[in-house]
Amino acid sequence: PIFSENNSSFKTNINPLNEIGPLKDIVEQVEKELISNALSRTNGNISRASELLEIPRTTLQYKVKKYNV
Repeated sequence: PIFSENNSSFKTNINPLNEIGPLKDIVEQVEKELISNALSRTNGNISRASELLEIPRTTLQYKVKKYNV
């Protein structure tokens, strides 16, 4: 599962504490994976995914395009 049972925390395959490199790149990797997981969980529904991520829908749309998710 990508979310904990209470849906308030995310689980990713990336452990940022083990990664070394530019902070921007690592943050983008984690962000891309979280967005992908949220979209997967909501069957591609941008509005529902944005609610899960607690970000505006327009912000999520921008990031989906930016990361080509």
